Amino acid sequence: MPDGYIHLGDDIMLGVAEFLGCLKVHLRHYVVKNNQYIPTRTGISISPYHWQVLSDSISTLNLESPHACLMIERKLFLSVTDTSVVFQHVFNNNPKAGLQLSNTFLSVTHKQFRELCKVRESISQLIQKRLWGPLFLKAIREVLIIVNSDDIRLDGDEADIQAILKNNLIKVLKKHIRHKLDTLKIMCEGCSTDDNQSKHTYFETRLSYMDRCIASIDIYNLAHDFVYDNNQLYPYMSDSFIENLNALELFEM
Repeated sequence: MPDGYIHLGDDIMLGVAEFLGCLKVHLRHYVVKNNQYIPTRTGISISPYHWQVLSDSISTLNLESPHACLMIERKLFLSVTDTSVVFQHVFNNNPKAGLQLSNTFLSVTHKQFRELCKVRESISQLIQKRLWGPLFLKAIREVLIIVNSDDIRLDGDEADIQAILKNNLIKVLKKHIRHKLDTLKIMCEGCSTDDNQSKHTYFETRLSYMDRCIASIDIYNLAHDFVYDNNQLYPYMSDSFIENLNALELFEM
């Protein structure tokens, strides 16, 4: 299997791949040529956020019958902002009936579904690792290339100033998280339905959506805000500082 891909059974593969700076999750049929697994055009590709929505939904499904299948459909929902939406349909498969699907559909068998349940969390972790690893660091470097700096150097130890940069990045990250939570319309069900606020835990409700939030943040906008908000500290954003930056750890601070 190619790097970042998992075999789901039969001729379907699941994986995370980057193309032109865009990270996508692929559920695709494949063919084998010269001992190489090659993805075909039959299947679906979805954004990290929509994968997380799909993954959360899959965890609540129960395909007990061995003849049950899961149809995953990728549609374009036209609204003020065009958004890719993933729908799921569970149906009973008739082995005698042929089903022709376009490349916006993918039918997952009972066996493949069970494998999908096993690997869904590891795929989410791989998304976060790639999104907030090489891609985020690349985004910072791209912004640094075009930013204007007066090359102002402040008095103080470089390590101390880089610690300030890290704390400032945490502040920018928290700002983006709050905005994304509002954008995703993530609300606490208890706050909206229960008059007695002491009966539920608000923080835990929002925390359960954090994976979706992490997967949907625009890393290029985040990198832009971080660099421009710290323009005077630009000379201290060295390659060593960027390479040693572990963005995923910042979510725990």
